Amino acid sequence: MFDADRWREVFGVLNRNRLRTLLTGFSVAWGIFILIVLLGAGTGLENGLRENFKGEAMNAISVYGGFTQKDHGGVSAGREIRLAEGDPELVRGRIRGIGHMAPVIELNLETPVRHGSEYGFFSVEAVCPENRHITRVEMTRGRYLNSVDMRETRKTAVVDDEIARALFGKAEAVGQSLLIGGIPFTVVGVFKRLSSFGSRTIYIPFATGQRLFQADRKISGFTYLVDGETPLAKSRLMEAGTRVALAGKHRFDPSDKAALMTMNSQEESIMIRKLFTAIRLFLWITGIGTLIAGIVGISNIMLITVRERTREIGIRKAVGATPASVVGMVVTEAVLITVAAGYTGLVAGVATLELVQWIMAVTSAKAAESTDLLANFTVFLNPTVDFGIAVKALLLLSAAGVLAGFFPARRAALVKPIEAMRE
Repeated sequence: MFDADRWREVFGVLNRNRLRTLLTGFSVAWGIFILIVLLGAGTGLENGLRENFKGEAMNAISVYGGFTQKDHGGVSAGREIRLAEGDPELVRGRIRGIGHMAPVIELNLETPVRHGSEYGFFSVEAVCPENRHITRVEMTRGRYLNSVDMRETRKTAVVDDEIARALFGKAEAVGQSLLIGGIPFTVVGVFKRLSSFGSRTIYIPFATGQRLFQADRKISGFTYLVDGETPLAKSRLMEAGTRVALAGKHRFDPSDKAALMTMNSQEESIMIRKLFTAIRLFLWITGIGTLIAGIVGISNIMLITVRERTREIGIRKAVGATPASVVGMVVTEAVLITVAAGYTGLVAGVATLELVQWIMAVTSAKAAESTDLLANFTVFLNPTVDFGIAVKALLLLSAAGVLAGFFPARRAALVKPIEAMRE
């Protein structure tokens, strides 16, 4: 294996067929390059989605009213189900294992939120202080809504940091006033939402929103957390129990999925994990398929090489070359092309991912200073390939090189000297 003469001979053969060697090696390099880039892209996509959802509770069940699609109790389909103020406590009384619970009123304002000459149409929600445990936020300045705001129905508001930049620019937002539905509110806090999913939001006290904008005591929906590490089966039972409890009060069929819209974040989390498992499998199959095409190309080229060198191989065997030496010569050429080209493709793939990561870091830095509310939505994040995968790819390449050269080498070893010299 470390015979200097053998290596000089191998390099001499490859040098005589430079174009063929280059094209053969390119197919392998392209295969490993595609594999690395695909795996990195899959990792980046998964990391980006996790970043977008990192602030969302993974043990939450959200409930919203809908429209019936089934006749029930003498009432025809098409009736709107509007949840009421007492519905969350009704559910808490019927189902065990509920932690924090927070109703929400989503205000559909006809006028924009305004501060001086700056204005915009933003999502405005009336929530309780418990909402902070469900929609997780990080307070950057000031405070969150509290029980005093609720009890005294204060006109206070906490705003998203991007909304604060859009309305107040570089000025301090805390202590400033803004108009919500034409009514002045005082900003008491600025928060950064840990999740990039969903629209940018202004929160006001639930009692204040109910008093000023929702006199009929109706709510848009509510969300509750499931205590502890609840298995998916139990979480589904709690979701079904919620539906049954509210069906009795609002007179709709519990099996009517459209009458009451429920979202189980634990179930959605499991579905997302299954989705990414399928994506990773698809990327591996696609990348390895491309790599195998390059390996097959090397094997075919080596078969052609053996055919062209039939007379030479016959002379070698006639003067005493063993079948093992002939096999070693052919396999060495195949392994050299495979490993050299594969390593080149591996380095190019990693370099491409690093370049993409650098470009994304620069873009993210600019987005942090932007007032565009969608600028910080993350699609890709840290699209890298694990070092262990890179090592496995090199080992796979080495094994593939041996395999690519084995069958041509075996054919070369079976060449009979007399028949070969007759060429």
